[in-house]
Amino acid sequence: MNLDEIIRGRFVAIDVEGDGNKPARPVEISLLTVERGLIVDRTHWLVNPGVPISDFVTGLHGLSDQDVRDAPSLSEIAPDIRRRIEGEVVAAHNPKGDLDMLRTGIPDVDFLPAQVIDTVRLAKCLLPGLGRYRLENVVEKLGLKEEGRGTRSGRHTSDHDAAMVARIVLSLVPMIPSAKQMAHVTRMATVTVSPHQQRRLREALEAAQADTPKGNGPA
Repeated sequence: MNLDEIIRGRFVAIDVEGDGNKPARPVEISLLTVERGLIVDRTHWLVNPGVPISDFVTGLHGLSDQDVRDAPSLSEIAPDIRRRIEGEVVAAHNPKGDLDMLRTGIPDVDFLPAQVIDTVRLAKCLLPGLGRYRLENVVEKLGLKEEGRGTRSGRHTSDHDAAMVARIVLSLVPMIPSAKQMAHVTRMATVTVSPHQQRRLREALEAAQADTPKGNGPA
């Protein structure tokens, strides 16, 4: 499904915060369902990883062992996660990390979404020269108002980051000026595309951009 169809329809923005161990396990998960450009459902869990959370990541997201002591395990909430993402278009900022953590309790998680969009790849297509494509860099470049930080102000929270993922998708996709480029960018932003295919598609995108007069909209 092309990106313009996705933002006119439905997708799920996700973010997962981890425990800082190897392999990383989730300690916080947020899923935001977006329909026709509006967030219509927000689901958030704290998760007990079953092992101590590293001091380093506690400094990043503010969650300690005490915060998740009474939280459910990933296996307990896995059926609900599965129900919310199975067959859906999922968007995340570097989704490999999020899916790797979910895989610790949902081994087939990679096969559940109908499509996975990486907002890092999307931003690299549409915001060239940014340098660093961390979530906060993209948010700042787009001038997006931050939201969803809740009581852990100034820290990474999954609800905030998932909301920013949704807004990045909704902000960047309308910047794509033609149907031909929309198809190229969609393929480049989809995580199943290999690095070799990425290079070939980037060359095709650059050629399409050269062929498109400024000001043209999607055909």
